[in-house]
Formats: sequence, structure tokens, C-alpha cells
Amino acid sequence: MSLSRLRTRHLLVASLCLSGILALSPNIWAQDEPAAPATPAADEAPIVPNTPFPSLIALDAGDAVWTLKVSEGSLRVNGDVAVNSSNRGAIWLANGSVEAQNGNVSVVGGVSRLQKTLVRPLVASDGVVSDPLPEFGIPSPGRVVSNKALFVGSEEVGDKSLPPGIYSGGIFATGKGHITLQPGVFVIVNGDFSAIGPTIEGEGVTIVMAGNKPGSLRFSLGARLNASAPTSGKLKDLLIISRAGGDFAGDVAFASAGNSELKGIIYAPNTAFSTQYTRNVTVSKIIAKNVSVTSGNVTVTGLSAAPAPVATENAAVTEVPAG
Repeated sequence: MSLSRLRTRHLLVASLCLSGILALSPNIWAQDEPAAPATPAADEAPIVPNTPFPSLIALDAGDAVWTLKVSEGSLRVNGDVAVNSSNRGAIWLANGSVEAQNGNVSVVGGVSRLQKTLVRPLVASDGVVSDPLPEFGIPSPGRVVSNKALFVGSEEVGDKSLPPGIYSGGIFATGKGHITLQPGVFVIVNGDFSAIGPTIEGEGVTIVMAGNKPGSLRFSLGARLNASAPTSGKLKDLLIISRAGGDFAGDVAFASAGNSELKGIIYAPNTAFSTQYTRNVTVSKIIAKNVSVTSGNVTVTGLSAAPAPVATENAAVTEVPAG
């Protein structure tokens, strides 16, 4: 083969290779151009919708008495309150108050009152408010921290730290020290998350009560929970998730607990959220089957400070004496 033909062939091969590279990677030479913004994957989109929904929803739409109950205490909500029960005592008050700022207290059924009570602004609901969250799965933490019930603290005083992951059998914390939850997802499988005494804190955490027999989240005897939900990702704004069935299966309860600040949503659509003999609990939003406040105060801040229209008292709501 002649030298000229060999050179022509080599040039032809090089030209084809270069054309192929450019066709497969058209931007390899544009290293100085700004990159296009990344689009989040569908499974990373937040579960909590951007559309507004009430700051407190008592989802039980049956003929249940005291779907929302306040006795010897107060419930203050920034935003709307929605009570789905059709019972004439769906909101049950005894020396208690329910006040909505920048929103309304709406009820399908009626209000039962005993002694000194206050509900404002109260309106009759046009219908039940559906669960605003769609069906969703929980991202796997990917790590089993404990495959049996974990006891933390006992009577000792001190600081401890717990990593996110799967805790099978529950977490049982006692003592007078501080326990820090590291950022991430804490999946409690078939067991309680119980705290008696300590202060538990954490930023960017989600606590999930899971399993075929989910336990309860219970803080008592001075225990405090000061925690915030993730600010981005799929679990954005979700602090506590309990989807167990039954009024007290998987419930979220603060009984004789210390003052607690929960920056995130408590999501317990099939069970109860309750406080008893707890001076102050602050939470961003509550979505639960029913809600009870006894001898204490609960403040629901809402996720946004954007004001909503305020209605006046509506005489169409049924009023009955508390039994």
C-alpha cells in the first residue's frame, strides 16, 4: 500500500473517531459554560404538599364524641382547625378553649361545653377534610442499629447520642441527661419510643413508628422532646409518623412531660395525639384521628405565617351541654 493511501486512511479513521466523540458528548468542550440546574428525582419530592391545608385536622369522620377534646387547658392554633366528626359533641370542652388565629375552627358536628369554655372563630363545616398527605413509603435508613429493645440512660446523668437507623423492639430512655438524635430517619419497629425523664433533642430528624404491631411514642415524668424535621427531601417537615390503627395503638402522647418544642408535623391519621398534665407543647401541625389536651397547653404554629380569612361566629353549629 502506498504511503499516500496509508495517510488518507489514517486521516479518515481519526475524523470518524472525532465525529463519534462529538456526537456522544456534545458538551465535552463547553467546560466553562454554566451547568443546567439539577431536577430532583420523583422519589425525592417532598411528601407534604405545597398547597395549604389546616394546621390541625381531627380526621375521624364517624359519629365519635370528643374527636377534639380540651379539658382544663388551651389549644391555640395559627391557621385553620378542622374536626370531621358528625357527633353533636365532636368538639368537647370542659374549662377549656380552642382559638384559631389567622383561620377558623370548623366542625361537621357540634360543640359540647361544660363550665367556662371558648371556641373562636367557630364555623359549620361544609364537609369532612381529607387527609392532605398522599400514600407514601418511608425511605429505608439502611442500617439496623439495634435488633432488640434498646435501653438508654438508666439512672445515670450525662449526654448520649443515637444514630439514625432501624431500632427493632423500641427505644426506652430514662434518666436526667440529654440524648441527641443525629440527623436522619429513626424507624422504631414493633416497639415504643418511650422517654421517662431525659431531654431528647435533634435537628433534621423523622421518627417513624413502624412494623406489624407498631408501638407508641410516649414522653412522661418530665421528659422533653425538642426536635425539628428535615428541611428538604422526601420527608421535609415530617417529624413524627405513626400510621397504626386504633385509638391507642401507636398513639403519640405527652403525659406529665416537660415543655417540648416540635418543629414539624405530627402525622398520626389512624390514632390519637394527646397531652396530659403537660404545661406546654408546641408543634408545627397535627394530623391525627383525634386530639386531646388535658390540664395543659398546646400551641400549633403552622408551617407558614401567611394569614387566612377570619370568619365570625356561626350559629349553625350545634351547641350541647357536656355530659
